[in-house]
Amino acid sequence: MELVEKTDQRITFRFHPSGKDQLLSILNCFPLPSKWEVTLSKNDHEGELEEDRKFLEESLDSERQSLQSTLDTFLNSPVTFYEEDGQNFLRLGLDKVEWLLQILNDIRISSWQLLGSPGPEDKENLEKLIQDEIPEESMQQAQLFLLLELAGYYQSVVIESLDRPNLSRDEAENQDGDDS
Repeated sequence: MELVEKTDQRITFRFHPSGKDQLLSILNCFPLPSKWEVTLSKNDHEGELEEDRKFLEESLDSERQSLQSTLDTFLNSPVTFYEEDGQNFLRLGLDKVEWLLQILNDIRISSWQLLGSPGPEDKENLEKLIQDEIPEESMQQAQLFLLLELAGYYQSVVIESLDRPNLSRDEAENQDGDDS
């Protein structure tokens, strides 16, 4: 996915082949089941903070439901994803960037938690899962690892685009020609 236009109101990305389907598959995983174990204090005595914990969990669930509703509208909008000259594009209003990043981040965090919160030392073992023939019992781990990595990729592309100056379609096309 590459930035092809940025204005004060929106950013537009062109997908590489299969990129649109890949992003849609990722977004359609939202919300993943999460294993939130909320600890509000290191000195958390049983029952003392139960009301606060319950309020926090309800707030998180409510936020996820709101994000899901916005995502459904976003995915079904003919303006968001469109095709032009045989290529697929994503047009994203700058007002939608934050919630898209929230959704991608939620997917990454939930995937990481479902993988057992692996550290950097575990990454090599997880990468091997997707390179070798995957035994059926490891398939879910491999899928979660790919989801974690791909959601991170799309997050980084969107964040990087925010740091770029405004860019017209013509300027983007000229930059593409300079890379050869």
